[in-house]
Amino acid sequence: MGVCAEIGAKSRYAAGVPIDTDTKLGTRLARRLKLQHLRVIAAIADKGSLLQAAAALRLTQPAITRSLHEIEIIIGGRLFQRHKRGVLATDLGERLVFTAQRVLAELCACESAIQSVLGEDNLVLSLGALPAAAVGIVPGVIARLQAQSAKVQVRIVQGQTDELLAALATADLDLVVGRLYVPETPDQFERTALYEDIVTVLARADHPAFGESGPLESRLRHYPVALPARTPFAAEEIDEFVQRFELRQSVYLESNSIPLIRELLLTSDAVTIVPRMMFAGDLMRGALREIIALKARGGRPCGIIRRRDSSLSVAAARFAEAMRAHLVGLSASTDPGGPEPNPAG
Repeated sequence: MGVCAEIGAKSRYAAGVPIDTDTKLGTRLARRLKLQHLRVIAAIADKGSLLQAAAALRLTQPAITRSLHEIEIIIGGRLFQRHKRGVLATDLGERLVFTAQRVLAELCACESAIQSVLGEDNLVLSLGALPAAAVGIVPGVIARLQAQSAKVQVRIVQGQTDELLAALATADLDLVVGRLYVPETPDQFERTALYEDIVTVLARADHPAFGESGPLESRLRHYPVALPARTPFAAEEIDEFVQRFELRQSVYLESNSIPLIRELLLTSDAVTIVPRMMFAGDLMRGALREIIALKARGGRPCGIIRRRDSSLSVAAARFAEAMRAHLVGLSASTDPGGPEPNPAG
């Protein structure tokens, strides 16, 4: 409301209507409120918690608490009421939350309009990617995008779902790609499923396990097992497989470094149990091979997440097109180890 009032005030001034800008609340807010203040307000309202909002904005909790205190001094009243489970916006806070969300959305729309005016050589894409998609899907999509269209500058943020969705809500990101988790309550995002990922057992293409006969469990127990650090994505399936084939004694490494696990696979007799698309590029090139795929109960849909209240920028739309094309090629080249693409998505 304040910023909108300021815009209206400038219009009336331009039309020759005298106004006292020093006494207008909109003018005071426009002078003192910063864009980061609006991001903080939007993040707190979206997460319902100062701690979670701080994580989403990559700030410390003391920093976001100080920022909220600054905003409340500027506004002149309490914006959020603390309770056991977090915070809720006051009546005053709801007004500012609405304004913050609207301003951030308008800036996003403005950026898209600016891109269209600047033309094909100035496209910019801010992309959020979950870990498996970041290392397995995104590099191939970017390569296809750069080969098929004019230059697109891509900024990639890798993270977990909560923090990426918070950045998407405030228009810091244009798209998020990766696993599509069903929200507990309806939200402002549109989720488009493009493929299903599954957990698989991988080894290098010339691994001795491929030339051996006999039960799979006896073959796998001969080799060291390197596992990704536990994540919600595949923890259940990985644990179930390890227990079923009694591989716990064979696990000698657990790491959140995918490059480390990849190097071990390519240079040793190690095997791994991971979401298949985490190593999609190596499967496509034939550097790694699938020993066995583990069908997940109910499937694990993956794809694109976007805001419902705004259209895709030119750069985001082209990325989505390139991702669909890449998944079709990936499925064909890694069959039976590729994803199941969803052309209707």
